[in-house]
Amino acid sequence: METVNNTEFLGDFTLNGDHPPRLKETISRDSIVINPAPPARYLLKTKRKDVDGRDGVRRWTIGNHNPCKRNKTLLILGEVGAGKTTLVNAMVNFAIRVKWEDNARFQITERFKDRETCWAHDPRTNAVTAYEIFGWEDAELPFSLTIIDTPGIEDRDGLRPLIEKLRMLLEEERVDHIDAVCHVVKATQNRLTEHQRNIFDAFLSLLGKDMKDNIITLITHSDETRPDVLDIIMEYKLLGDKVPVHFMFNTHLFQTRNPFYDKIYETTWENSMKSMRGFFDKLNGMQHQRTKQTIEVLVERLKLEDCFKHGRIPSEVGAICCTVCEMNCHTGCVACQPYFCQVMLRGKCTMCPQRCSHKKHVRGHKRYADDHKNLRAQLTECFQNMRKNALMPHLEPSLKNQIQRANEKGDNLKLKELEEKKGTIADLIKKNMEMERE
Repeated sequence: METVNNTEFLGDFTLNGDHPPRLKETISRDSIVINPAPPARYLLKTKRKDVDGRDGVRRWTIGNHNPCKRNKTLLILGEVGAGKTTLVNAMVNFAIRVKWEDNARFQITERFKDRETCWAHDPRTNAVTAYEIFGWEDAELPFSLTIIDTPGIEDRDGLRPLIEKLRMLLEEERVDHIDAVCHVVKATQNRLTEHQRNIFDAFLSLLGKDMKDNIITLITHSDETRPDVLDIIMEYKLLGDKVPVHFMFNTHLFQTRNPFYDKIYETTWENSMKSMRGFFDKLNGMQHQRTKQTIEVLVERLKLEDCFKHGRIPSEVGAICCTVCEMNCHTGCVACQPYFCQVMLRGKCTMCPQRCSHKKHVRGHKRYADDHKNLRAQLTECFQNMRKNALMPHLEPSLKNQIQRANEKGDNLKLKELEEKKGTIADLIKKNMEMERE
């Protein structure tokens, strides 16, 4: 067994040589074969950067970046098992002009472990990965692609690590804009659970209002009829009153050739590629959003949650403390170093009045006293920044929905907690509005 890109693969195969000229260079220079059975499956060779040092935030690159060429950046979001990673591979195959009749399929994602299990891969993506596809700008698309694939979210607790990883990735110098937020859902989904609604509310709130016109719904597992999930999105007005911008896919990307089913697979492939063409045409005309504001929104979201969570801080919880300001900048921090703490933005602390460097901070279990007395001051600052970043319009409806659902379930403890939170928010909004008028 050989190792390429830290991945075991099956070695070299003698293929039948019937690949079209447009793919031969990609096959010989940029990929390795991992399954010869028609169509042959190839893993694209990538240059890799481990951003966070723990393989949780990654950047994988094909080709060489040309700053003179246009780039489009996609952020892929969705639940576990929605088909996000398969869709990423489909986009890559479209970009390098793979056709149904070609005896080759390519994947940029890496999901297999060994010879026996490489085709029955784990459907979960744990890392946030930016896939950069350079060098095919003059093939099918007039721009290069950056596709940010994210872990599937099962509950609201999973949002915190996602936000932290996204924030770290977006601070990378090259990821300075987002052209579209792709919300991936299954066509067969015919109901929306409580936690799914909560997650969707959180998606919208963590991105901010300015991104609402850049959201595109990508519907997987489509059978070419009107998908049930579209009715759900409309019924709950998840994206407003209008029919959301959406495209449907069912590529059977890595399906082994079978004369009995090939005609069906070919039809679904062609229909999905038409949808892919429509999607990229739409993307080509969209105005991008700079990630600087998105990063600020993510930071404020985390700070707000921490303000509520750590209003009264247990003595055993540690903190990131500033030695200049002599204050606790982040209690309960699990970052290994101050630089990686969520309150740091480009190496500067967002909690310090002087925006002190991360080098002026220490991490430990000793904290400055009476930190909880600053809760309302911290909340006030959070809300002022959230209003500036257009995050507030999503927060109040989200709380209202949670209160309604807690009431329906008869969860009095949760209801009391949410009502108290709502009262605090209302009070702070009122005071902030009075301050603005003054």
